[in-house]
Amino acid sequence: MTPLSALYPWIVFVHVTGAFAFVLAHGVAVFTGFRVRQEHDRARIAALLDLSTASISLMYGALLVAVVAGLLAAGIGGWLGRLWPWTSIGVLIVVAAAMALIGTGHFRRLRQLVGASISRSQARRLPPPPDPETAEQELGLRLRSRRPELLAGIGSGGLLIVIWLMVLKPF
Repeated sequence: MTPLSALYPWIVFVHVTGAFAFVLAHGVAVFTGFRVRQEHDRARIAALLDLSTASISLMYGALLVAVVAGLLAAGIGGWLGRLWPWTSIGVLIVVAAAMALIGTGHFRRLRQLVGASISRSQARRLPPPPDPETAEQELGLRLRSRRPELLAGIGSGGLLIVIWLMVLKPF
């Protein structure tokens, strides 16, 4: 047993802990996406969206820990020559891209419509705020949107596929 292989269980522990922290932090955004639809007060919607935004740093940090520790564990465990670790990374990339394409603009515009804080770079990527009547109509449409279900389905499906790959190591 090499000194590095003695660390394997600890690296797997860090990997799983990072994945757990990612799911926990990302859960804030998921549940916020559903909860804002029940609100009618713009200030409450903005506060919920701010809470979601606050979880993003932890989410991405935890994802980085999970990926790096996972690659280390796969290397030490001799799994890098197999297809399943690379498939799991591919699933992660596809899911992240799909969720960004489907969700980012939607929630960024929602933040703009309720007056939540957005960065200057985000504001440049959005159309100008509409007049109050049009803004109210668009807000209603966005709050009735089924994007949260679509995003939750894509994310949950991707997570289940990655867990299946990690546990069963099918190929």
